[in-house]
Amino acid sequence: MSLQKDASRGITQSWGSCMPPGFAEFVKCYIVLDRPRQLLVCYEQSKNQSPFQGYSGAQPNWPIITQFQTDSISLVEEARKSKHRYCFAVHSLAKVTYFCAESWRDMEDWILCIKDSCRISVDRSHLNPNRVSIVGSYVTEIVGGQVIQTPITAEFNETVVNGNRRSSAGRRTSGGKEAPDNRVDSVVMEKQVILRSGFAVKQGAKMKSWKRRFFCLTDTDISYYKNEFATKALRRILLTDIMDVKVSDSELTSIRSNLVDLITTYRTFYLQFDSVEEMYSWIEDIRRNAGLSSSTYL
Repeated sequence: MSLQKDASRGITQSWGSCMPPGFAEFVKCYIVLDRPRQLLVCYEQSKNQSPFQGYSGAQPNWPIITQFQTDSISLVEEARKSKHRYCFAVHSLAKVTYFCAESWRDMEDWILCIKDSCRISVDRSHLNPNRVSIVGSYVTEIVGGQVIQTPITAEFNETVVNGNRRSSAGRRTSGGKEAPDNRVDSVVMEKQVILRSGFAVKQGAKMKSWKRRFFCLTDTDISYYKNEFATKALRRILLTDIMDVKVSDSELTSIRSNLVDLITTYRTFYLQFDSVEEMYSWIEDIRRNAGLSSSTYL
């Protein structure tokens, strides 16, 4: 059976094979990516359930070979050095699980689907009211790691944009009606001004596990959240505590690409970004706002 996608339920499934850590060979399995539950599961082929009729979304009673949370996935890539056809590797919590799809197209689809599942889909019905910034003539909302901008016509004193309670003029919406000054002030005072946001995979301090988190950079700190819909930050790192941020030269780079060292007065944070471009742009933005030199971070 070729790969099947059910977009309405957020489920991707197909036959294939897997080799989790500790296994000496590949095992025939039924692979299921369940986005609502944030799970990637490999079910064992069972005599009582062969062939499977498909995964409905409810937890089945099939024997499980391996499973893990998608938010723990740090890297998905084609296993080019493998002698097996249509093989790809999923890196999670410093371990690698190998999968074999049934065709080249299925392999490419699995890689894309798993990568996409690591970023919770943008649901515009769940706009986060605590993530709004006002920049220039737009009201900017950070939703699902994407920027949604609503044009407005406004004349602000710069101190208002930076969070002070003074404004030079009232705000005009895109419809042309003037809004009271206190509406502008309340939005700025209650909401953080987010300079940039996006996902990165962070190494834990004690367990050394890698988990995907949603990061926000403001003019005062870097905060990270469990996902883009969370309203409470797991941690905030003050920009004044940052001593350096650079492309990592640690031994972790042998297994982690696009890795950044965020060095503070009390700890070094290791952050892995999805691409080289994101890595460099995050470094530049952090260095600029933390008052660090931008010439020697390579």
